[in-house]
Amino acid sequence: TDSDADSDADSDSDSDSDSDSDTDVGLTCIDIDLGNLTGTPVGTASNSGEDDDFDSSCGGPGAGNGADVAHSWTAPADGCWSFDTRGADFDTILYLLESCDGDALTCNDDAGSLASGELTSEIGLELVSGESIVVVVDGWSQSATGTYELNIQPGIGLVYDSSLGDQTGSWTW
Repeated sequence: TDSDADSDADSDSDSDSDSDSDTDVGLTCIDIDLGNLTGTPVGTASNSGEDDDFDSSCGGPGAGNGADVAHSWTAPADGCWSFDTRGADFDTILYLLESCDGDALTCNDDAGSLASGELTSEIGLELVSGESIVVVVDGWSQSATGTYELNIQPGIGLVYDSSLGDQTGSWTW
């Protein structure tokens, strides 16, 4: 008989070892799993105390250097979906990603007019039922922290203006 014990057994673990509430949807960056919830709001949260894990693709130089929160979301039906941070008490940047390390699908900083002081964000995206994305709520700067409401609703009637390019186009009602 072979008396040698197998000493090279796999001792590593594939489980998430950090202490936050990451979810297992194949995306290790997720702070909050929204499932396929829709509504105004689908949830209220804060980016205070969070890390700056993502870089924004919109908002100008230095934008997106604030703390961010990543949400996983799955479209419950085919269609155009509207995402916004209306009701936030800080300057937000909102972007949708293919995955944690994937490309930005769309991004918005300051959906309202600067003259009105509206510094929240709103974007829309066409998705198919069951398609999962990462929704990131980011602070425009390091000092941009606070509470936000994330609103997700069907975007019936939204029209995309791509005249400014893929990342800076806008959705209008």
